[in-house]
Amino acid sequence: MLRRLSLPAKVSIMVVACLAVLTVLFGVANVIVLREDGARRAAERQESNMRVAWEVLGAYGDSFRREGDSFYVGQQQLNDFSESVDKIKALVGGTATVFMGDKRVTTNVKKPDGSRAVGTVLAPGPVYDALFRDGQPYRGRADILGTPFFTAYDPIKDASGKTIGILYVGIPEAEFFSSIDSLQYKLAAISLGAAIIIGLFVLWMSGRLFAPLKGLTKTIAAVADGRTDVTVVGLDREDEIGQMATSVEHLRHAVIERERLEAEAAAARIDQEQAKTRQASLDNSKAEDLRAFVGVVEVGFERLSAGDLTVRMAEPVAAEFEPIRAKFND
Repeated sequence: MLRRLSLPAKVSIMVVACLAVLTVLFGVANVIVLREDGARRAAERQESNMRVAWEVLGAYGDSFRREGDSFYVGQQQLNDFSESVDKIKALVGGTATVFMGDKRVTTNVKKPDGSRAVGTVLAPGPVYDALFRDGQPYRGRADILGTPFFTAYDPIKDASGKTIGILYVGIPEAEFFSSIDSLQYKLAAISLGAAIIIGLFVLWMSGRLFAPLKGLTKTIAAVADGRTDVTVVGLDREDEIGQMATSVEHLRHAVIERERLEAEAAAARIDQEQAKTRQASLDNSKAEDLRAFVGVVEVGFERLSAGDLTVRMAEPVAAEFEPIRAKFND
């Protein structure tokens, strides 16, 4: 299929293909860089959100304790105490949860039915191990009720230093990356538009660049058909097309010279044939003159042999035989 395309079309396809590859590579690199930067900013925001969350809980008391199935900060029971997590959300956005042990006792995380996910437990895994086995905070990504979040978990410890609960803040990845995804779509659209515009520009430029080749092709075809009165375009160029035009001009002159030599040879052959014809005519004329002279001589000698001494050659003969006729008549 490519063999049927013109050179401008092939060049345009090549340029657009290269642009497409570069666009894809740029897009992939852009996604990686933006998402890494997004993750870094998410981590920074999570640290800030966690400090705000601790300040909100600190406003209710400075110590945590567990009494049976109740969880307290100071004198404030946190079980189903939505005010605290809603205040955190109002200040920094995202989600917030207070765990008693591994059980959510207050949260603004919603279940599919729209109710708060109170009473659900933290799933076993790296988060659980970091908090309850190692007693250390956890930062990273985690699925919460099937939704990916940037998460921050801090252990809540009692006066003895034992981990008795968890304070959690999180940002849905979709919410945080929405602006990044929008930017990526815009960049993709801009890249596609730029590729189309550049492709059309290259098609136009290559069409102008290779336009002399069409003229040279027609000139070569005309010269091959014996038409040497054509004008070769591009002789004033100093690039490869100019070199091709010079070669075509040399070819045209070579054909002109060949035709001239052929014409001279044909004329020489005609002259030679005409000379042969004239020589043959001359030879025939001389032979005829000789036969006529011999005939006259034979008649004269026959009359002489018969005793007629008055015989004369009265008939005219060829000029070269005239001296012989004159002597015979004397």
